[in-house]
Amino acid sequence: MAHSNFCFLNFWMQRRTRRSAKARQLKYSANIGYKKLSEITAILPSIERAKRQIRSNSITLSKGIAELNLDENNILVMDLADNGRNISIVVNQEYNPESSYFVMNLNIIQHDGIESYFITKYIPADGKPFYNYSEFIGTVEFYDLDGNLLSASQQTGRHLAFILGCYAYVIQDNTGTWMIQNIECICSACGGGGAGGETGGSDTGSGGYGNNGYGNNENGGSGGSGGGDGSGNNTPGIPNIPSEDVQDQKKYSAFLGVLNTDQTLFLYLYSGYNTAVFNYLKENNFRETDVNLMKIVINHLMANTDDYGVHILWEEISPMFDFVKKFLQDNPDTINKEQIFVRIKALEVLLKQNPDGLLDIECQELPKWKDLANHQIPQSVKNRVNQVNAQTGWFDSASLQSIYTGGGPSLNMDLFPVKINSLPNKPGTNTKYTPAEFFDYFRKNINSFVYGSSFSPVDNTEYNINDTALWNSNNPLGAFIHITIPGNDGTVITSGFNSQAWVFTTVDIPWDDQHPVSGNRLFGYYMDGNSMYLYSRGVDRFTFNLLNYSATWTAEGIGFNKADDLWSSFQTKIADYVNKPGSGGNASIIPSVKYRPSWINIRNYIKGKATLNSLGCH
Repeated sequence: MAHSNFCFLNFWMQRRTRRSAKARQLKYSANIGYKKLSEITAILPSIERAKRQIRSNSITLSKGIAELNLDENNILVMDLADNGRNISIVVNQEYNPESSYFVMNLNIIQHDGIESYFITKYIPADGKPFYNYSEFIGTVEFYDLDGNLLSASQQTGRHLAFILGCYAYVIQDNTGTWMIQNIECICSACGGGGAGGETGGSDTGSGGYGNNGYGNNENGGSGGSGGGDGSGNNTPGIPNIPSEDVQDQKKYSAFLGVLNTDQTLFLYLYSGYNTAVFNYLKENNFRETDVNLMKIVINHLMANTDDYGVHILWEEISPMFDFVKKFLQDNPDTINKEQIFVRIKALEVLLKQNPDGLLDIECQELPKWKDLANHQIPQSVKNRVNQVNAQTGWFDSASLQSIYTGGGPSLNMDLFPVKINSLPNKPGTNTKYTPAEFFDYFRKNINSFVYGSSFSPVDNTEYNINDTALWNSNNPLGAFIHITIPGNDGTVITSGFNSQAWVFTTVDIPWDDQHPVSGNRLFGYYMDGNSMYLYSRGVDRFTFNLLNYSATWTAEGIGFNKADDLWSSFQTKIADYVNKPGSGGNASIIPSVKYRPSWINIRNYIKGKATLNSLGCH
């Protein structure tokens, strides 16, 4: 690395001897490692001297430096073969997630009976923590113990080495650990004019002899001869960069410091919770929103732990975290925030017991979908599913899916009707379809009446199934139909049939796994005078519980919207077919009906501003 990349600090070492310049590159032995203060108590007087000097000068460099709150468990010590010692101690800073990050070191250099002190401050350009000096890009500032800025340099790339006294400290491989690599100075102490660059040091400075430079993966030139007595080398400190674990522990200590006595005692008593809170905050980089969430979580855990130590599992509430955090951000007026987990759990229980419990619907409308929701599936259909199940392996299974087994938090009820005022002619004739004929034509050619998905009878040789003929027969009961669905295909079985309607029930089947929704969909028609009403009515629930409330509600919303698009295309395609010029038909689309949860009412309940009984039909 070129000489210009190094920052230097005056060492104030007087030299009274000069010898002929001789310097050469060699490997030099040193013991480099971390120690606890209790293992090197000999430096305690040095630390006390540094503290006295700082306090006597009312240093304003930072509160941490003024107090000299040192990390006594991770002191970087370089014990050199010539009995020199270089010590670097991290100055603990109060963690503040809103401020830019930096690292400060107190440096103590002991050589030839002379002891010097200075402070280094490493300020990363991006303001984020770094854990290896080799990764550091930013500014390095050097201060004396009076708080005076001595020098500063911009570090703009990966730094392989720096020179300290007679030694070049080189980063070993890519690990960020240091070793002594080069430079033996033949002098009583290591001083000189300019430190050696790649072409050698200046011979016009005062003091002893310049060091060899240490270039980018190549040796620098020999140092120049020195001038008269004068100041010694300028030297940077040894970086002591806190490890990630140390930083995380400091951040967690800061978090514990804002808790009240009851909260900290609770975490002390329940170490499992304490570990879970720490891991969550660490994974989320101790962001302020997550810190605030954990305070609420701790209160909730405390409220649900009795005098006998019976408590709830962390896994029971952690899936709610993302949703709760987002909800509280959007609804800061939420009452009794620690009760939000209880309220969400009550919603979940309500939905398991009563899937339509959150619907925004008039009570008299419910029976129109209740019959479909409670559709009784014939034993012959169940037998077909069981036949597939009997052929599956240990980890595969086949089963019917219902709204009562779905994992999503809300129920969908929809109706997509088309009014056919005049039926079209059969292709190539002047004879109109009868209602039964047109309905049969629609069933057997359903792909002509939808957009974005396709329906096809299952043909699977592995399970000896080919339902093409069954689906196209006059009674398709029990036929498996594969549906292409963007992002997640699914299979249904024809679980009900008569001349004016059929029912699809979603199935969990080996070749498609689970259908994305669980429930039933009816296709049917009825007559009102001379008008035929062809419609699709569905009652279903999002199948998957993503163990994350926010993600599940988002995913089910996307799924329901895609289904809306499919059944809206059903209306459009039927109307277009009937209204086709020359067909003799006439049809109009009737606005669809969709009943789903009233999020305004649900939100007010979660906020603590409405009761659970206020939800449901009205």
